[in-house]
Amino acid sequence: MAKSKVIVTVVGKNRIGVLSEVTTAIAALGGNIMDISQKMLSGYFNLIMIVDISKAKVNLADFKEKLEKLEDKKGYKISVQHEKVFHYMHRI
Repeated sequence: MAKSKVIVTVVGKNRIGVLSEVTTAIAALGGNIMDISQKMLSGYFNLIMIVDISKAKVNLADFKEKLEKLEDKKGYKISVQHEKVFHYMHRI
């Protein structure tokens, strides 16, 4: 299967374990983190990842739904967009 990448962003109040929770969930779904960046600002974090889901155990819609359900329980906002959609939305 060809590579299929998504952009995962996570924003919220910083606390211990946030990065671990999100990356563990991605791994459990079969996603492979290709690149990652995290910034901290006044107690808040902004995390952005490029994730290869070509070998994921679920399709894109289920991958997105399962990751975004974390935000209900964990107190942060997660967004998952296909790489092509992300680039189209953020072009100049």
